[in-house]
Parts: sequence; C-alpha cells; structure tokens
Amino acid sequence: MLIVLSNEYIKNRISDFKSLKQNTRWSLYLLLFGVWDLMIGFAYLMFSYFEISQVTMIIANALFITGAYLTFLSFSIAKKLQLSKGD
Repeated sequence: MLIVLSNEYIKNRISDFKSLKQNTRWSLYLLLFGVWDLMIGFAYLMFSYFEISQVTMIIANALFITGAYLTFLSFSIAKKLQLSKGD
C-alpha cells in the first residue's frame, strides 16, 4: 500500500514539474542544486571523518531519501507559487 501511495505522490509531483513555465524552472534548478550539493557534502564529510559502517550507511541513505523528498516537495511548492503569482 505504501508503494502505491508513493507512486501516486511521485506522479503528481512530476506532473507539477512538467506543468511549470520555463522562467519558474530556473530558480527551481538553482534551489535543487543547493539541496543536492548540501546532501553530497554531508555524505562526503561523514564518510571522510567516520569509517564506513552500517550506521554511516543508514545515515547516508537517510540523507539521500531526505534529498529526494525535498526535491519532490520543491516541485509542489514551485507549482503553488507559480499559480499564486498568476503567471
């Protein structure tokens, strides 16, 4: 059931992204670059200062799952902002 719910959520967020206008997408790309740069930086720092173990892998997976969630959430927020601007 969770897979079905997550598939529906992802489909809705991707349709939000596809319906964005081009001028709205550039600011979204900049935001997503910052989010993923932060996630990769955290993972790099974690792996360079701690040994690779089960705990660090769990934390790394949590980081990337959080990054994916923030990516899809930003699609939804960008769509709502575009609609509220009236573009």
